Amino acid sequence: MELIYIPIIILLIGLSLFLFFRQKKQHKIFMEEIERNHSETAATIQEANESHKTEYEKLESSLYQHYHDEIKRINDNFVQKLNDKDKYIETLQEFSINRGEVETHNLLQELKYELVGEGVITYNEMIIGGNLFVPIWEDGKLYTRQIDHLVLLPTGVYVIETKHWAGTVLHGVTKNNQNDETLSTLLDNMFSSYELKKEQTVVIKKMLNKNRKVDGRSQLELRLLSYGNPAAQVMRTALELRKLLLKENKKYNFVTPIVYYSYSSDEENKVINYSENQNVNVCIEKEELAAFFKNQLAEENTLFTASDLENIYRILKAKNNIDK
Repeated sequence: MELIYIPIIILLIGLSLFLFFRQKKQHKIFMEEIERNHSETAATIQEANESHKTEYEKLESSLYQHYHDEIKRINDNFVQKLNDKDKYIETLQEFSINRGEVETHNLLQELKYELVGEGVITYNEMIIGGNLFVPIWEDGKLYTRQIDHLVLLPTGVYVIETKHWAGTVLHGVTKNNQNDETLSTLLDNMFSSYELKKEQTVVIKKMLNKNRKVDGRSQLELRLLSYGNPAAQVMRTALELRKLLLKENKKYNFVTPIVYYSYSSDEENKVINYSENQNVNVCIEKEELAAFFKNQLAEENTLFTASDLENIYRILKAKNNIDK
């Protein structure tokens, strides 16, 4: 009986060894397959990484170039705007009236910093505005009067008409307030007798006549030019502004008109003031205009608070935005 089991045991051992080595071989094949798959996966990932890296570098380069071009465009645009601004300022200064307004604005700003620095006023107690308009409605039609410069101080509201005229300016001449016979004859030829009952302003200028030459050289001649009556102009503007402000508040009853001749005096350029109009202040050159405002503040006649000044300016700005 025991002899019968021996072959069976041997067969079972042989089968077990067969299965063992077969399983071992399959395990080896399986591990080799895993290793091969791992290597292929690693290679694929490496290839993908390199591809992504290349794409990223291309995208980065493209974005860099895009933003570099955009920054250059913005910078070029900014530089162009600066150049346009410089050209605009230069253009303004090519024309005497515009240059005068620019210089007057700068003068008023400097005066404000000086007065604030000296403790005469606070920063909010001086407001400077320019190129504003007073809307006027008459018979259903809208008219405007331009304000070259508006100055708001505790002592009042000031309207400045700036004139930057070269030559000899004869301000406020009439038939009766000058005794020069030659000038009187010239005025008679420029104005009617009715016009000469009112003050006029004329400018005597030396000018080269390029159409009139002697020995090939343009000849110098004197010209007598009429520019109307700046005092009457600024007075009308002040009155219209006063009417506008009074509609808002009866307290806003003080508007002072000023004619300011800003051209520097020298041998060929000066202002002679013949005017007898006490209602319009005439200031010649920057020192006189600055002195005028300093004297106003020195009188300590306070009419408006800083809040009043802000409200007055707000009213006028609102009217400009709506009625222009």
